[in-house]
Amino acid sequence: MIRVPDLRRLALIGDSVFAVSITLNARAVTIPRLGEADWGSAGFVVFVEGVGAVLLSVIVASVFWLGHWRYFRHVRFASVPFIAAHFAFLLGLILLPISTDLYATNHLSPVATLVYAANLWLLTVVALVFRIAAVHHSPRRHVVVYDWIGLVFLLALFSISIALSFSSPLAAQACWYVAFVSPIVESSFARRIAKEQGPSAPLITRPSASPARDDASSS
Repeated sequence: MIRVPDLRRLALIGDSVFAVSITLNARAVTIPRLGEADWGSAGFVVFVEGVGAVLLSVIVASVFWLGHWRYFRHVRFASVPFIAAHFAFLLGLILLPISTDLYATNHLSPVATLVYAANLWLLTVVALVFRIAAVHHSPRRHVVVYDWIGLVFLLALFSISIALSFSSPLAAQACWYVAFVSPIVESSFARRIAKEQGPSAPLITRPSASPARDDASSS
């Protein structure tokens, strides 16, 4: 069993991977040379598409990372399955700059759309696995509907996106933007459950003891 000091190391590794991942996304932007004729035509279009792909990926990575952090900060011990789920999530972030680069340079390509949608699908799966693992490693918590409903909504959208990649790349890409309503779906379920169950609803709670007390009790 791994206690709080080593959890901080895991969090530090995760923060570093996230920072590097969103930084590498900038490689997808192709900047045309000033003074060239294509700056105002084809080159400019490629530049705008690259910036759009980078912004999309940065927002996607940030949303996933905020959800990851929201659950990670309540964990008070770790096991091998928890660590595996943590690193699986980081793998999804590591792959994001690659799929972003492919999508930015092949905006309407079915293959690029499929690869990017598959990356989003993978991120959602590993985020769901991590979320469930984190709940089981947090004090006085058990899995409730809003722990997974938002991610299941994303899984459905990204599965549709994968299915539409070759027949209609634009429709497949539209699913990615619809996915941004998932926090609204998740919060609405959380409010509904809290209203039905009252103050005793099993929401994410603060740790019952400080890290120092946890370490003292374990010794």
